[in-house]
Amino acid sequence: MSVINEKEKKAELVRRLAVVATDHSIDKFEHSFEFEDNNGVITKQDIIVTLLELPPILKGLKFRYYKKTKVKSLFLSFWHNGKSLKLPIGHFQKGIFGLKEVEEYLKPIVNKCKTKGVWSIDPRKHLAQELIKKKRREEKSIERSKKKKADKIVNDMIELACAENFPKTKQDGTVSASSLRVFCLYLIGYNKRTDHLIFTEDDEGYGLIRFKPEGPQSFPELFKKYPPGIGVIAYDPHKNPNKERSVYDSPDFANKKIRELLPGDVEEYVNRGQRSYGYKNNLLDTLSHLWSFARYHQSKPLGKNPSFNPCRRRDGGITIKRNKKSKFKGSKYNKIIFTPDQLILIENKLWDLVDRFCWRALALLFIMFTGKRIEETLKIKISDIDWDNEEVNIRLTKMRNPEKVDFDPDIIKILNKSEELKKDKFGNLISINSLKWLFPSPRIDPRKLHDDAYVRSDQTRLKRLDTCMRVVKEELGFPGSMKTFRKAFDTGAIHKAKLSAEELSAVSGQSPQTIHKSYDHPDKETRKEIKRKIRLKVFNKV
Repeated sequence: MSVINEKEKKAELVRRLAVVATDHSIDKFEHSFEFEDNNGVITKQDIIVTLLELPPILKGLKFRYYKKTKVKSLFLSFWHNGKSLKLPIGHFQKGIFGLKEVEEYLKPIVNKCKTKGVWSIDPRKHLAQELIKKKRREEKSIERSKKKKADKIVNDMIELACAENFPKTKQDGTVSASSLRVFCLYLIGYNKRTDHLIFTEDDEGYGLIRFKPEGPQSFPELFKKYPPGIGVIAYDPHKNPNKERSVYDSPDFANKKIRELLPGDVEEYVNRGQRSYGYKNNLLDTLSHLWSFARYHQSKPLGKNPSFNPCRRRDGGITIKRNKKSKFKGSKYNKIIFTPDQLILIENKLWDLVDRFCWRALALLFIMFTGKRIEETLKIKISDIDWDNEEVNIRLTKMRNPEKVDFDPDIIKILNKSEELKKDKFGNLISINSLKWLFPSPRIDPRKLHDDAYVRSDQTRLKRLDTCMRVVKEELGFPGSMKTFRKAFDTGAIHKAKLSAEELSAVSGQSPQTIHKSYDHPDKETRKEIKRKIRLKVFNKV
């Protein structure tokens, strides 16, 4: 009997267009949309259904049921100032937007607009005002965001440049690993931050910054652990002998707005203290790259009409005074070149040191016979050796313009010795076939030789030649540096081989102007011979 009564009750509610307020009842509610009147049966396109047994918050809640779409659209029926009004709420969707969600939506509205159970404020007007307020908040938020973007400080750009691996500003790719190391030293270094970083390169010579496994694994984590002023290494005989401080840890400069930087700001910062001329130049170049990064960044932190680079040297830009006496220890070798006799002694000494220094000695021999830079020599791969055309391709040059070194007996001897050393050092290990460097590191971890990814990586490349060069100088007893090889090659080509700068350019890859400016340093014997010719031709004296 009770079941029959329940069915009759539901049928009565349907006739009355009412349903108990539950998600299940609303979802299952159906109707024929047909009604009888004095003219017969009519079919409506939509009906309004009242919800019963509602909690106070939902009092007056109903839904409009559409015949064609079967949509059940919820609304609140209420009285305000003697008028019956409706507040649209939304479409009912079981499990997505039901009575619970409606109650959460209406609760703050009811609390704001009802006083002692009576609608003292029209909720529609209240919502309209709230919408206006929301729009204003959004507009202010957008304005603040624009202002924040426009007002990025120097440290903001440092963080962004680090996260993006210091991309080049006018072409694809990032700067080299050596440039990354310098940039990070000046911008975030002299601090425990850089102890967590590894500087390496990909196959194209583009620099990458990786993180050591025991510390932060991203730049946001790194800067969170070491915010400005934290982790500073005030003095260390190796890491910070001159008591320098990075840009990131210098608040008076780091907190300046990047778009408002003036040449005077940069000049004052660069020329602080007793910095050497070389340090100032490197620091200025680093700041110039940072500003250029901001200039071309897609977020446009400098706006759409940026000013001139405040780090420029021309057009009213920066002036760096050169010290009367250079503070750089290597400057004493600037005008020194190796004579032909010295080069023969160095060659013999390096071949004697091959057993002790392996590829370090071979790399120095290659630099001596080719006049190539240290970094580009150490990045030569096995695949760069073209045996068919008898040449070595130097892909990763300073300016990224490929150069070639033609075979000669000395180059072939170096290449063959390098291959011989590999067999002696690593035997017939299968993985060592993946070793791609002409001059691999003698410190390759033998425990990782099974790992092709490690063997092929930048970690297995030779990085430094200092120790071998120091032993050569000590045992032979004359001054010079690794860069002296390049000067000796160019100067000897001009004054001994009697080549023009244009002819030498075809071999060295340098422009004739650069050769004349930086590498034409005749030795004493050459100067004496030139002076003898002048005396003979000008003064008719022997």
